[in-house]
Amino acid sequence: MAKACIRCGCKLPLTDFYKKASAKDGLSTWCKSCCKEASADQRRRLKASGQYKAVSKAYRDRHRAKPGNAEKRRQEHQKNYAKNRAKILAQNRAYEIANRGAATGRQRKRKERFVSWADGNQIEKIYGLAALATASSGVAHHVDHKIPLCGKHVSGLHVEGNLQILTWWENLEKHNKHEANYV
Repeated sequence: MAKACIRCGCKLPLTDFYKKASAKDGLSTWCKSCCKEASADQRRRLKASGQYKAVSKAYRDRHRAKPGNAEKRRQEHQKNYAKNRAKILAQNRAYEIANRGAATGRQRKRKERFVSWADGNQIEKIYGLAALATASSGVAHHVDHKIPLCGKHVSGLHVEGNLQILTWWENLEKHNKHEANYV
């Protein structure tokens, strides 16, 4: 299928239009290249007029999370929990009973990728070292699989040789990728 861009008039495939939930067909009326061009033009105009920094700052201020909101939500959550503690605990217990033995996706994947010849004591030691590194440095450390358990092209095993200790930001930066520079 194809759609015509109302700005340039070109008839293009639907993949060349950004998604827009408020539109009837769910797509923007301008093609991606026209959107990029218009955005670049606006940025150039704002920079030329000296308003770019002010407009950018106003946008960031409007969309920045308000510091008090997190504390307010936390206090509301604590009040709600104190008020409904018995009910919440009963619901949690009922869920545990109903789902006993069911592992989370990550736990299930780890269990599936665990082999009988793996040294469980060595694996526990690595997790202990990560906890020790976190406690001593004050920076969270994760135990990461060098080759992901469920990678897109390759899958590793939950064995001591496939584990490494990374800081939390290194682990999150790596995502679920297996590249030569991460091994």
